[in-house]
Amino acid sequence: MIDLERIEGIYLYQGITDMRRGIDSLAALASTVMEKKDMLHRLFVFCGRDRRTLKILEMDIDGYWLYQKRCVTGRFCWPKPEDGVVTIDRRQLLWLLEGLSPVQPKAHPAQQCFMGNEDCLAGKHS
Repeated sequence: MIDLERIEGIYLYQGITDMRRGIDSLAALASTVMEKKDMLHRLFVFCGRDRRTLKILEMDIDGYWLYQKRCVTGRFCWPKPEDGVVTIDRRQLLWLLEGLSPVQPKAHPAQQCFMGNEDCLAGKHS
């Protein structure tokens, strides 16, 4: 499972991605098209043409991780290709992985409580 606490950025690639691509090909795509030279602790999310499969590329200290999720029923809510590279936060990624749109206009704004702040979770509000 992805440790979202150490992730510094999450990027959705808006083009159609050939899901036959592997780690090296997706890493090259992330570094050139997404213009991210420092890929450490960042997630790059790719979606297939039919929106049933997602691949998530992560680079940690000593190598790459490649995660894949395929919908058995339904499709992922993926932003339109003309939107370019979209940056999302941790909870938007969780919404996306649960089959929801990463844009939830009625959701409360992200706060430190939702981002893993232990003091806030323990009831010690500042």
